[in-house]
Amino acid sequence: MDCCWLGIFKQMNLLLTKQEFVKQVTECDNNTCVHCKNIHFKYRDDIKLEVHHIMDISLFEDGGYYLDNGVTLCSHCHLTKAENTLYSPKRNLGF
Repeated sequence: MDCCWLGIFKQMNLLLTKQEFVKQVTECDNNTCVHCKNIHFKYRDDIKLEVHHIMDISLFEDGGYYLDNGVTLCSHCHLTKAENTLYSPKRNLGF
């Protein structure tokens, strides 16, 4: 059984396929890293755009591919910022 906030989140969002999730999240963020605004991406060939799950996919039985559960980050910011909770459930849910 889902916890209350997760159930409400799922009711307000449409479950997407992984491909739709990546496409729609990057389009919503204008193909731009929401943290550095592509500063890293523009000057280095080894940095690519990625989609980060705000709430960890382990919290979802269905994979968590909801539009509001994604944010576009460059691979540099994904490793250095997102995995250090800058873009995390606590930040986005007000805990």
